[in-house]
Amino acid sequence: MNGPLRVLLLEDNPADAELNERSLRKAGIDFESRRVEHEADFVATLETFRPDLVLADYHLPDFDGGRALALVRARDPELPFIFVSGAMGEDLAVAALHQGASDYLLKDRLSRLPAAVTRALADAEQKANLRNSEQSLRASEECYRMATQSMHDAFILMDDEGRVIEWNPAAERMFGYTREEILGRNLHETLVPQRFRGAYRHAWPRFRQTGEGEAIGRTLELVALRRDGQEFPIELSLSSMDVNGHRQAVGLIRDIGERKRLEADLEGYRQHLEQVVAQRTAELVEARDQAEAATRAKSAFLANMSHEIRTPINAIVGLTYLLRKRLTDPQSIAQLAKVGEASQHLLCIINDILDLSKIEAEQLSLEEIPFVLAEVVDHTLGILGERALAKGLTIERDIDSAVPAAVRGDPLRLGQILLNFIGNAIKFAERGRVQVRIRVAEDQGETLLLRLEVEDQGIGLTADQQARLFEAFAQADDSTTRRFGGTGLGLIICRRLANLMGGGVGVTSIPGQGSTFWSTARLTRVAVPEAAPACAGMGPGAEPPELILARDYRGMRLLLAEDDPVNQEVACEILSGLGLVVDLVATGHEAVERALAREYALVLMDVQMPEMDGLEATRRIRAQPGHAHLPILAMTANAFAEDRQRCLDAGMDDHIGKPVEPEQLYAVLLRWLPRPAAPGLADVTAPAAQSDEVTLRQTLDGIAGIDLEVGLRYARGKLTSYVRFLTLFAQGHADDLVALRRHLAIGALDEAQRLAHALKGAAATLGALAVCLRAQELETALGARAPRADIEARIAALDADLAPLLVTLARFRHAPPPTVPVPCEPDQVREPLA
Repeated sequence: MNGPLRVLLLEDNPADAELNERSLRKAGIDFESRRVEHEADFVATLETFRPDLVLADYHLPDFDGGRALALVRARDPELPFIFVSGAMGEDLAVAALHQGASDYLLKDRLSRLPAAVTRALADAEQKANLRNSEQSLRASEECYRMATQSMHDAFILMDDEGRVIEWNPAAERMFGYTREEILGRNLHETLVPQRFRGAYRHAWPRFRQTGEGEAIGRTLELVALRRDGQEFPIELSLSSMDVNGHRQAVGLIRDIGERKRLEADLEGYRQHLEQVVAQRTAELVEARDQAEAATRAKSAFLANMSHEIRTPINAIVGLTYLLRKRLTDPQSIAQLAKVGEASQHLLCIINDILDLSKIEAEQLSLEEIPFVLAEVVDHTLGILGERALAKGLTIERDIDSAVPAAVRGDPLRLGQILLNFIGNAIKFAERGRVQVRIRVAEDQGETLLLRLEVEDQGIGLTADQQARLFEAFAQADDSTTRRFGGTGLGLIICRRLANLMGGGVGVTSIPGQGSTFWSTARLTRVAVPEAAPACAGMGPGAEPPELILARDYRGMRLLLAEDDPVNQEVACEILSGLGLVVDLVATGHEAVERALAREYALVLMDVQMPEMDGLEATRRIRAQPGHAHLPILAMTANAFAEDRQRCLDAGMDDHIGKPVEPEQLYAVLLRWLPRPAAPGLADVTAPAAQSDEVTLRQTLDGIAGIDLEVGLRYARGKLTSYVRFLTLFAQGHADDLVALRRHLAIGALDEAQRLAHALKGAAATLGALAVCLRAQELETALGARAPRADIEARIAALDADLAPLLVTLARFRHAPPPTVPVPCEPDQVREPLA
């Protein structure tokens, strides 16, 4: 009970009412009370006060306690009602108890009141609980009845003898027996087919004793019998319960005939589908195999085309390089330079076609390596700087401070996009500037979406031209091709590459005012790689690989496996020119035999050769004892990434693509050749071979722009060392003027200033005082950010002193060394090329 006990006092004497309350209070009963003495007040207070207990006098002015009891019982049969009267005979008291009074006591025995109240309240609570239980039971029985009556499954209740004692309407519909017909009949004699009845009879004694059985607590699929004798499949769920010490079995039965028919139909359909799927799978496998075969054929075709195209270009590039080294006529050298440029341009077009083919075939994969973004930009600007300068264009570079210095991605493909965008900007602009901008478009912590923009002040594009600009084989219009040239492949390749890098491309343009091409790429932050130490102009690190090889590696023996006669001639002459001894073979078999028969410092292995290719030859060489660490380098026209990987997988150490760039070849050779135990066999420069030291001194003293005494102090008085330093100076600074103009064109004034500083120091050391002075003046102008015209004048003045000196020193580099010839040694004599 929540709160104080609500007590209604039916008493016409206030003093007696106070005694009743005092008795309850003395017993520690918490209560609140209302006192009434008339019938109307009594009825009203029952409704408003809602008492928990009524204490009533029997004799009242206008009605008696019997009437009050009747009023209470009409409203609440369990409300505790106690008579507390001054004069109430035994007959009257018994009658009151029969009428429903909870108790009675005389007013002179109020000490019994608390106990009577407690007992009356407890009795009332017990009656209320019993009433609630009965109501719940009736509700449960009604729910049970309604549930069994409305079930779609048959509900059967059986006693421990197997007789049916409950049967719902669903069971009537399922089996054909009415409830009246089946009650009391044995289950196994009515619903079980004849052939199964013995098993049922055998199971019931165990169930009767233990409540257990094979079917108890399980769901089984069985066969049942209808009243008309028809058998049909059922699903039976059987459970056991104990009712007053007697076992009863509850069965839920579902007719699964329709389900079985559907399952049979589905099984038939499944088997049919399996046959169809098997047939279709076979067709798909065949189609897949054909597609894979076509893809392999396409890949093989592309690789073969790459090989077949690059092989003659290799001859053009290589022979042009060799001729330029031999010739001294400026016109011939310039013409050969144009041949080299044309071959490189042709190679770029071929690379574009092959790239697009690889992209279309979904066979182009990207590298994921760390690189410095600014280096990629500067390298691209360095390639195109001369072109911009020739057209009077200024290239500006703007990399936002939020762009990380180092990222992870594919620097080659990113540079390819930049090269195309900037190259187009230079091609289509006749004036002004080209601005290269790099911004962070999205920053997701480790991952960045970078936006590259190239803005020009060129001819611009119409909206229609912009809409189809990135379509395959498209240009703005035919007049564009006639006026500016181009294949239309570059931008579609840029779009595909950007897509592969998780970005896109686009353009905004105004005709006649210029265009802004943009591309995005998703890259990953990495720690800034440790910078390589700067190379001083005359320090050992500044020596070109070609000079190091010619000086320190002369006489080392290499094996060259190459089947193409032109490539043989080019490679042999390049290598022999370094003083390396070259053994030549034309097949993989010959390469294996030679490598096992003789010790070589390094093997250059073509991949596609007759009889046995270079991959198999490498595997066989590696399989022999003592050849696990022999450097084997692939030198092949197969230039795809997977070609390189196949070479590495076969056991090769590195990959040199054709056409072979001599500088690249020198660098790779220097990386893999074993370090020599002693200096080269002919560490003597050409003029030093002269026996007359006086003649050599006179020759050196006659070089304009050189103070011999200053230079000899650096060389400690040794003429041969001084000549070698002059040769290194000429080699190391031959391209300084081109580099200075390129830096100026792209606005890299700091780089130009560092280059001028290095040239100044090297010239001062060797006594080239005029060059030193001009370099110092240029360094000062660059540091002060002098006007561009002033800087260009300083470069021209430097050119006037440096160019003649380099031409003079070139005679020392090109003169034949007085050493024993180091021939290329083929296995068999070949007819010389016409």
